[in-house]
Amino acid sequence: MGGLHACLTLLLGLVECLPCRLYSCPSGLALRSDVLNSNQLPASSKACCEEAKAGTVDLVVRSAGYRDGNEAVFLLDGQELYSATSRGLTVLVLRRDSTGRAIETGDAVEVTKSFDTSTESGDRELSQFLGELPEKSIVAMAVKDSLSSVAFSDAAKAAMRSCGGTLVDKIGFRAAYALIGIKGGSALGEELLASGNGHAVVHAPVTAAQFEDRPLCPSVSPAPPVAGKLVEGNLVLREGCRYELWEGTAVASGLAGAWVVITGASNGLLMFNTLLMMLAPREGEEIKTGRYGGAYVIDAFLEGGKIIQYNTVSTAQADCKHVGTPDQAASEAACLAHLASFLTDVPSQSKNRIRVTFFQGFFWPGVPLLADAVEAETTWGTAEVALVVQISAWYTICNYIKYDGCTRQDLIDDSEAVVIDRFNSEMGVALSRLEKFCAADGRAGKRGCIVGTKSWSAAQGQLAETFNQFDDEITKSMEPKKTSLLRYLDFFTLGEGMPDQTIMGHGSQILHSWAWQIMLAGFCPASASDGGRLGHAVFSGDLCSARRSNLEECPNYKQFCSGFSSCNLWMCMNNLPCKLVPSQKQFHAAGGGIDRACRGSDIHDNSESNYDAHVNVATLENCKAICVYTPTCVGIEFNEAQSRCEVWRSTGGIQTTIEASGFSCFRYTTATTTQLEELIPVPVGYSTPVDVFSPLSEGEGTVVEELMQMTTGQATTRCTTAIPCQLANHVVKQNPLALELSTALVAARFGHAASMQAGLSRATRAVATNHLEEAAALLPSRHIDP
Repeated sequence: MGGLHACLTLLLGLVECLPCRLYSCPSGLALRSDVLNSNQLPASSKACCEEAKAGTVDLVVRSAGYRDGNEAVFLLDGQELYSATSRGLTVLVLRRDSTGRAIETGDAVEVTKSFDTSTESGDRELSQFLGELPEKSIVAMAVKDSLSSVAFSDAAKAAMRSCGGTLVDKIGFRAAYALIGIKGGSALGEELLASGNGHAVVHAPVTAAQFEDRPLCPSVSPAPPVAGKLVEGNLVLREGCRYELWEGTAVASGLAGAWVVITGASNGLLMFNTLLMMLAPREGEEIKTGRYGGAYVIDAFLEGGKIIQYNTVSTAQADCKHVGTPDQAASEAACLAHLASFLTDVPSQSKNRIRVTFFQGFFWPGVPLLADAVEAETTWGTAEVALVVQISAWYTICNYIKYDGCTRQDLIDDSEAVVIDRFNSEMGVALSRLEKFCAADGRAGKRGCIVGTKSWSAAQGQLAETFNQFDDEITKSMEPKKTSLLRYLDFFTLGEGMPDQTIMGHGSQILHSWAWQIMLAGFCPASASDGGRLGHAVFSGDLCSARRSNLEECPNYKQFCSGFSSCNLWMCMNNLPCKLVPSQKQFHAAGGGIDRACRGSDIHDNSESNYDAHVNVATLENCKAICVYTPTCVGIEFNEAQSRCEVWRSTGGIQTTIEASGFSCFRYTTATTTQLEELIPVPVGYSTPVDVFSPLSEGEGTVVEELMQMTTGQATTRCTTAIPCQLANHVVKQNPLALELSTALVAARFGHAASMQAGLSRATRAVATNHLEEAAALLPSRHIDP
């Protein structure tokens, strides 16, 4: 009875009733090699998986020819790395860590290429690509559709053999072929199946690089590494190093007594606001003058987690409104005089105060004027200065977009070539001034300067090329000038690694927080490090991520922008404080994590004594942050729809989970292993999960045999009285083909191969061959009303 009930229940999610070789084990588990060729159904973590070997993760490669599923899929630790979109052979090369002995699981793919070997050029490119791979490269290969046996050359076969392939001479038309191998070594896994025989599946344990084992990136590198990707809120760098984590109190300590100066356009202003919210989070929602534009200068002073003074100079100020334009020279002296008075009438410098000043800067001519103004200021004359310069985008906005808000008609009217020349000329003057300002004996000679590219945006085509061209000029100009004090930062590449953290070219607080993590590594002295910022980053705040930007989440901004022609989501997402919380432990998915509810000693143990419940918790990251701040926390359960977070503190920990739609369960530990758990849901009418693996009783077996001999109508009648068919009744009411499908799957589960084949309808065959789209069309209703 158990197998029947489980398969009927899992029928609602057809993938779960596939065999083990097509099952994706949750993170921390690995496929069991002994069940890969078994027809045992339904698939589950208990049936198909085992704990991954210590320090390793499971690499899985699936291949299917045209008639068997037509796919080439690569998975690592339960997560899809890549799914091929074109026919032929797809080759994936894994990225090793700095030691060369482990795989970077957070950014695992070094390169992916697909080769259509039905053409001579594709065959030749495959041979060349594999031939040029470094020795000991870890290579995964899979065929989608077909690896043509007509054009498949001896050179290509030899190249594949150099990566451990031993079956390449036998690959036929539309055959499935999967390989995990080592360049210059042997295969870790290889399988070849002729067309019509299903998926070829191989898997192998690969050593996983541990994020916490990465060395720290050089703190004062002339060009800090930024290329990588965002993985669960953490920046995983291709360079193989990591940055210390600077949260609010650490930032306040590291910048104590310093003066941070930022110049740029809207993203520069957002970085300014992010830093203020890091230092004074309780004032983060207040929309002060100039927060979203309209101020040429904003001068903020902070102490004890509060903004003690906040001054502004309007962009309409007559003496300074021509800064950055061709008319700047005529009014530069008057502007400097005005700034001298403005910047001096401020709170006195002290060792615990921090000064953060934003200068609106669209064009390079404003940078030397800024440097002159800072050098002339005497009230904070001995404070150590850190400078951030980001000027690029507005040359494109004026010249290519021809935005009517551009203050420089010359950039609108002139050709692109002329504007690029003018850009280089103006940048050259500014960089020459910064070489002195940022030198060891200059005003920023202690903490240094950052000169960066524009922020990443999703621009395409000619617009993207134009943006990139000006950034390329910055990169080339900074190459000979960059030093440990005059540093180059590629903001564009940083944002490229987290594209979902940008809206209309403007970064979220997660993106800007990571920019500050990188910059603070150079701005703050080594003595400020306490060694406690070497964990994983958890972001706490309702609008940390661009994915959550919603005007309903930022009522203060919504009220503010209602007086204007439009409201911007990128302003909204930068309106609420976002706190970075360093965590020494890690969150590990329990039982797969998603759609799982936490339980204690057994599936019935949901005692309120196990956890503290928190309501009005908007995001999973916020729930994690509450756990990090709770010394006794061992894990969390979160439901976004309910905005409910359970912080588990049971001494016994989270020992098991049950299926529960909309819930997520995570353990908070230093361990990297995942407990084996049964992932079978509780069927309708039952109080506990069904044990799929218990043998059928004699009576139950008789019912299964009877069902497989009946037509759908007969089976429906039979199920009105038979106990093993209680659940089947609900299924049949929704879809008359469902019972036929379920009995066939049960037959496969218990080895009744002949009955399975006899009972398979066209819809069943579609599922059995993994043609899920076809199955969905034939079985449109997959849901049961309890």
